[in-house]
Formats: sequence, C-alpha cells, structure tokens
Amino acid sequence: EVEAPPLGFNWTGFITQFAAAASYNIAYAPYVSDYSRYLPKNTHSGKLIAVVFLGASLSGAWMIAVGAWLADHLHATNVLVALSQVGNTVSSVMGIVVVGVTILVFLPVMAMNIYSAKLTTLTCVDSIRHIEPTRKARVLAIIFVILLQLGVSLGLQDSDKGLSVLGIYLVVMLYFLVPWTAVNLTDYFFVRKGRYAIPHFFMARDSLYGSWGLRGLASYAIGFVAMIPFFYIFDGVAQKEVFVGPLAKALGNIDVAWLVGLIVSGLTYFWLSRSIDLNHEERVIQDIEQTHPHYSTGDPGAAVMPMPVPLVPLVSETSIWR
Repeated sequence: EVEAPPLGFNWTGFITQFAAAASYNIAYAPYVSDYSRYLPKNTHSGKLIAVVFLGASLSGAWMIAVGAWLADHLHATNVLVALSQVGNTVSSVMGIVVVGVTILVFLPVMAMNIYSAKLTTLTCVDSIRHIEPTRKARVLAIIFVILLQLGVSLGLQDSDKGLSVLGIYLVVMLYFLVPWTAVNLTDYFFVRKGRYAIPHFFMARDSLYGSWGLRGLASYAIGFVAMIPFFYIFDGVAQKEVFVGPLAKALGNIDVAWLVGLIVSGLTYFWLSRSIDLNHEERVIQDIEQTHPHYSTGDPGAAVMPMPVPLVPLVSETSIWR
C-alpha cells in the first residue's frame, strides 16, 4: 500500500495549482477579445479589466472549491455523477434536478466556446486565403467546430483517458498561450499604449502593421523555445511524468515554464519594438480620427515618445519587420 503524502504546503503542489489557475484565466483572453469589441468605445478600461478579472476569478474559485470537496468526500472523478449523488442525499429527484440545471448552465458556455472557435477558424483560413465573412462561411465554420468537438469527445470516451488528456491539454494550452499573451500585453501597455490605427487591421495591403507581425512571431518563438527546458507535464490520473525538462527536474519538478515564457517573450518583443516609428503611427491614427472619430483608441499622444537609439540598428523603416 502506497503511503499517502503528508498534508501541508509544498511548492510543487502550489505551483502546479497556480499554473492550472493561470491556464484557466489566460484561456479567457480570446473571449475577452471576441466580446469586448461590442462595448462602447468610451468604456473605462480600468472597470473593464476589473470586471473581467473578478468574473474569471470568482467563477473559477467556487467551481474549484466544489470540485475539491467532491473529490475529497466522494473520491469523484465525474462531476455530473458526483453532483447527482449529492443531490440524491437530499431527495430522490434532487440529483436529476441538479444535473439538469448543470447541463443547462453549460449551454451558454458551449455556445461561447463555439463562437470563439468559429472566429478562430475563419481567421486561420482568411490568413491563407481571403474569404468573405458571409453567413454561409459562419455556418460552415460552426459545423466544422461542432464535428471536431464531437470527434474529440467520442475519441476520449472510447479511450477511457479523458481526465488524463484534459489535464495534459490544460498544461500544454498554457504553454502555447503564455507567449502570445505576453506579446499582446507588452504591445498594448508598454509599446503602443492602446493607440492603434483600427482600419489598418483590415487592410490587405499598405497596412501600418504589415501582413505578418514578425516582431510578435519572433518573440513568441523565442519565448516558447526558452520555456521547453522548464516544461513539466504530468499525468495526474496515471500518476506518471509525460515530459520533464532538464531545468524543471533541477528545480524539483516545479513548473515555472509559463513564467519564463511570459518574461522572455515580453522582454524580447519590447526590445524588438524599439525600431517601430510610433510618431509616424500616431500621425496616421490622428488623420483617421479626424475623418472617422469612432475609430479613436487610447490616449492621444500616449505612445509618442523619443525612441531610444539601439546599439545595433535592428531594421530600417522600410524593412519587412514593419
């Protein structure tokens, strides 16, 4: 019989749970992007950030608490079965009611997931071959996402490794999302400071930002590669290590890869962005705002600053890095 680990605080468990919570919250970034676009342009950014933070944190906190209680008291691995058992202790029909309400609550979440996945699918296709955002394209994208979800669900059900795959997927998703998040946050808060030429996002040619954001792509790649030695992927169901980077092993199997990616990608992007002509961008943005006031973003002049002279010039003004 395997002796149970002693109760109490340990860094491995803390960092593991912190990484899971970070993955849960960072995964909401696409939803914030997809839905905040419908808010009035004068929405206060501080209030918006607070609402998103509290909504994501509180909605996860109570579910984590309930899940921990169910796992500890019922040794449950299936949430719906556990909720049904708890409900049946109150009344013979309460279990069915609780499960039914839970499924109904899942429906808007599933709709939100499909909506964001549909946008991502259309964006990926449009990046390779231009498509018009017609109703037919949206419907086909939704059907594709639903069929993909159904196939994955059936595959996991047959393999009887659903929880293992889910746990590993959350960790890997965190690894992929962190460099992207770092680049986005650095660009918005420290480089361009919320000032963007919105029409140029949709221009196929002659856009301020070019066809590909090579600074961002390079920063993402560098940050991701820097994370690999710190990877710690553990199958909690099978209780076995899937992949452990050499530096993660040296740290006692503590997963700090996400923190490394956040720092490396953010600093790399900030350094590469020193060659951006923010003054030129600001002039273009002001011209747009004069003719189309509804495209105003951020605080005028916030991103205009004397650009430091790099020790080694990164690129010229006409470089592809623009």
